[in-house]
Amino acid sequence: MTLLFSIPPVIEVGTGEQKPFAYDMSNAIAQGDIVSQPSATVFDENQQVFVPSAIVGQPSVAGNLVTVWFDGAPLQESTNRYRVVVTFTANSKILQRASWISVPF
Repeated sequence: MTLLFSIPPVIEVGTGEQKPFAYDMSNAIAQGDIVSQPSATVFDENQQVFVPSAIVGQPSVAGNLVTVWFDGAPLQESTNRYRVVVTFTANSKILQRASWISVPF
């Protein structure tokens, strides 16, 4: 499995909003590869726990874009650091793209 970091590496999500973020996988895959089977996790680095309620529904794929909807309500500790990992398959390779969620004060 290969872990890649996304650009931008930080996604801002307010505590009262749900927000989509599209991960462009174009630079992570070979020409002709097809992105499929996306999944996403949010991990609270401070508490060392997963926060599954921060993900709304299932990630979707459109071409090389994987879109994930985030819910800021369970991320109310603005001092905590949240890591997002999106896992997907490109033909037979399993890849991961990592970023961070920032919760503004």
